[in-house]
Amino acid sequence: MSKINTPFKANLWWNSHLSLALVFAFYQLIGLQHPVAIHATLGGFALFVLSACGTAAFVHLLNDYCDIKKDSRSGARSLAIGVRKRWISLEICLGLGCAFLPWLRLPTDAVILTLLVCEFVLIVLYNVPPVRLKNRGLAGTVAATLYAYVIPCLVSLAVFGKLSGDPSNLWIMGLIALWASVYGFRSMLTHQLEDVSRDQLANINTFVMQFGWKQSFDLLGRIIFPVEAGLFLLMLSVLSFRSPLCLPGFIIYLYRILLWQSRNNLAGSRNPRRLSAINRIVFLNVKVMSEFVSHWLPVLVLSPLLLRQWAVIIPCILYFMLFDNGVKAYLVNAGSNIKSNWQGIWQASAEI
Repeated sequence: MSKINTPFKANLWWNSHLSLALVFAFYQLIGLQHPVAIHATLGGFALFVLSACGTAAFVHLLNDYCDIKKDSRSGARSLAIGVRKRWISLEICLGLGCAFLPWLRLPTDAVILTLLVCEFVLIVLYNVPPVRLKNRGLAGTVAATLYAYVIPCLVSLAVFGKLSGDPSNLWIMGLIALWASVYGFRSMLTHQLEDVSRDQLANINTFVMQFGWKQSFDLLGRIIFPVEAGLFLLMLSVLSFRSPLCLPGFIIYLYRILLWQSRNNLAGSRNPRRLSAINRIVFLNVKVMSEFVSHWLPVLVLSPLLLRQWAVIIPCILYFMLFDNGVKAYLVNAGSNIKSNWQGIWQASAEI
């Protein structure tokens, strides 16, 4: 799905933001306190995913619409360049409709509605002039972290807590929100570090532009990532009380990543600290954290759910089919290896 060039930039959020929100949906459903019919579970998942997709599409369309001139100068890919305003407006309305209509059937309360209102207020304030927090350094990065990472995780916890009849404790929600805020801020900062040249051309005053590239890079490596790693281990320990594969799975994943690195003869093979500063940040951010969170954490949380609640087997199968995940990647790689081995054996036998 992420490889499909859709008109809503699904490749930017399908396997990252949406997959992260579903982690906590799966986590909540492990604690189901009453039997759930298959159609009810399917309906809840379908409506939640539809709303999340509509929200993500709305965000990217609104952002591109407000950035037409700056994207033209910087050469960034935009959904709005060369498209009539009437069609852009229609697509934005379609995204809003998909975002809001599912909430007519999904469970809500004062907390969920407050979170949703805050999310869309932040989206508008981040993108639309004259406030346009995107161009206001730290304030913009914090706003994007909240609406893109923190609030979706909290909404997922709250909604599926209601569906399961087992809402999370406030301290668990607080811990997850704290980790999501640091994880999201690190992701935003990494993105800004990568896009600094385009932001300079477009004259966008991001946090990196305001604080400086080197200072932002040092902040990322020396403070943000260590804090994120500590919070992540603590969160995995808490999640493991209900989903016991989380923490052991991460330890095994980390071991295999280090083993993979050593087998590929990379510099500083067994000790990431021997890598150059930039390569170390890429290794820790991408291979250790982001890929585990997006590809393996949903699988580890999902596995106990399949053993306890067969009513959710269809949504689980759909997840494995539609989202990039560690199991799918492993099977694809294993299939490729088997195919290449058989081709080698066939060629050797033909030569004989």
